[in-house]
Amino acid sequence: MQEAPVQLEFGMGTEDSYGTMGLDRFPASDTSWERFYFGEDHTLSQSVPEVGSDTYPSEIPPDWFMSDLTGDNIRTYWTEPFEEPTVIAGTITTTLYVESTEENTEIYVSLGDMQPNMEQVTYLQRGMIRASHRELDEGETEYNGDGDIIRPYHTLRDPTPIEPGEIYRLDIEVFPLGHLIYPGHRLFVNLHAPPLEEGAPDRTWSYDPLDNGAENTVHYGENTPSSILFPTLEWGTQDGSGRGDRQGPRKGEVPPEPECGEPTQYWCYDVTLPT
Repeated sequence: MQEAPVQLEFGMGTEDSYGTMGLDRFPASDTSWERFYFGEDHTLSQSVPEVGSDTYPSEIPPDWFMSDLTGDNIRTYWTEPFEEPTVIAGTITTTLYVESTEENTEIYVSLGDMQPNMEQVTYLQRGMIRASHRELDEGETEYNGDGDIIRPYHTLRDPTPIEPGEIYRLDIEVFPLGHLIYPGHRLFVNLHAPPLEEGAPDRTWSYDPLDNGAENTVHYGENTPSSILFPTLEWGTQDGSGRGDRQGPRKGEVPPEPECGEPTQYWCYDVTLPT
């Protein structure tokens, strides 16, 4: 029982891109919670941006993950390139300050890993919310030691309409994942209406999205700090290996960087970014 209780494997099924990380729990106790703020010019930054907003029509998209990101029915944001290998391991929360022209609206958040060429994105995970179901169950919602919501839990009872033109805070769970971001890569986020279906042809999920003609405005800045919170770990920083902590080290060197779309079951998309 000296092995770490949680083993996070990278590059499963690809012998040349394989590494193991031992965690004491999930998310790990030494997780660094890094917040990135949405801002103008498609930026995701760790600094709070100037006050501003982005507006888009909440139209059902033609595909669950769009390659052409230049349309007006989607808003796309990305970080600066990462300088060090960084692991995202755990739950992710997107917090948006949103107003809408209708009494209800939906927002779908998709997360990706952008290649250094900024022409390809590996799809990672997604989350979504219907504004009328925004109420949190405080007893079930999870927080970190700083009081940040790391996993929102919604009651999904007594849906309450929103007031058109008023700004509401929406906390959206992006489902947990484990992924290694290589130097030169960027984190990438899309905001748009939910699709009718998502997934590969052999594994799909269906939705019944609203189609009420809503226009949504995402606000950002000091009083409306729309953001996404990531659980990050550095490769090689956890060196406990004794029976007492049962965490275990990160084993070996950082795995070699795989090609976009590898290993199997990763989906790589050619993308056209907005200007």
